[in-house]
Amino acid sequence: MSPFTSIFHFGIDKQEITEIADTWHRQHVAVHAISFEAFGSCVGPSSAVVDALGAARQPAASATASIGKRLGDMSGLLRAFNVEATDSDARAAAGFDQLRTR
Repeated sequence: MSPFTSIFHFGIDKQEITEIADTWHRQHVAVHAISFEAFGSCVGPSSAVVDALGAARQPAASATASIGKRLGDMSGLLRAFNVEATDSDARAAAGFDQLRTR
């Protein structure tokens, strides 16, 4: 028997989307926890490496904060999509299901 004999949805798996959003949220939290403070406290003989580490602290922190924010934003947007798309998917599938008797 075909897996499509009963139409409940077109392929949007609410649980799968929820798991992706949860993963993005966990990564958002993990990325925001990364600290670059140690870069600014590097000590040693004056060298290009120590200078580069000190100079990298703020740009690295800014880039990491931006990535963390993006992951958080994407998680929230995906959750909103999940609600809207699965509801719409179910309504459309139900409409097509009603056409089977025609």
